Amino acid sequence: FFFQAEDGIRDAQESRGLGDVYKRQGLLSMAFLNFRALKVLCLNFEYCVRISDKGISSLVKGPDRHLLARANRSSCIPRIFSGRSQNQSIPQGAYLDSPLIENHGIESLNLNFGWCNDVTDKSAMLLLQMKLRKLKYLELGFGNCIGITDQTLIYLAHLLRRCNKLQVIKLNFPKCKALTDNGLNSFSEVNLLKLRTAEINFEECNVSDEGFYSLLQIWRNSPILESLRLSFGGCPKLSDRSIISVSRNLSTLNKKNISLNFYDCKGITDNGFLILTNQLLDLQLKELFMNFVGCYQISSKNLEAAILLLKLHLKGAFTLPVSYTHLTLPTIYSV
Repeated sequence: FFFQAEDGIRDAQESRGLGDVYKRQGLLSMAFLNFRALKVLCLNFEYCVRISDKGISSLVKGPDRHLLARANRSSCIPRIFSGRSQNQSIPQGAYLDSPLIENHGIESLNLNFGWCNDVTDKSAMLLLQMKLRKLKYLELGFGNCIGITDQTLIYLAHLLRRCNKLQVIKLNFPKCKALTDNGLNSFSEVNLLKLRTAEINFEECNVSDEGFYSLLQIWRNSPILESLRLSFGGCPKLSDRSIISVSRNLSTLNKKNISLNFYDCKGITDNGFLILTNQLLDLQLKELFMNFVGCYQISSKNLEAAILLLKLHLKGAFTLPVSYTHLTLPTIYSV
């Protein structure tokens, strides 16, 4: 099941313009869907700023009596979801249980509520109450949700310990200022041995080396990891320790894809950068992207960094540009 709403959920009638969000039903209409048999669920409500915990609660738990009474007076719900005529009402007690939570067969889950400012931990944990033992693909997007805190990460880590079949994980929490090391530390006991792809984005969050290292445990022991994409730009508390910890866990990624985005991480210096590039020299990568723009402590004072990058290029190690600040390279290799 796929549902995507751009700039707001609109009525079936003609819209009056961009962002014309209808107020009569909202997520109430979706609460009457039967989610029990779903294997693939994708809900994309990015930038739908009027969505709040109340609507998501109705979606997950099913409508309560008050919402059901509203639905009986609505022409949209019966017409779209129940197959009844506009004059027929939904039977009393229909879907009053929690069909989404009771689903035991979800294999692919994609939830995107980025930039929904009224979405909090309550909504995130409600959406994750499904039985996820068969889950193979997980993508969560809560970028710039100021109500998302460490509680969501702690709850997520608890669930991931049971997801033994998970192959792809994508966590996008950029600009969630309330996220700290306390939440990331909960991932220290998560070990996904069947993981093939890991994409982690905590840009401009309040995390340091301690939380970053705990997060590495997710894919550390996976022997079949094929793609690793880390985005921690704008995290000033990260230092060489984080870069070194990454370099020590790259051996399984030979002939694979790596993306490291650490822009504006002021604590990263030549030392960490050189250790990282030395490790990368031992790998024959299909794709490498490195972004260290704004890391002013990486300099050209020691040209060894530039020489190592040049060797990487001559070995055909990367196809995407390498970004840097204050690092002198020949013009032909500069981006």
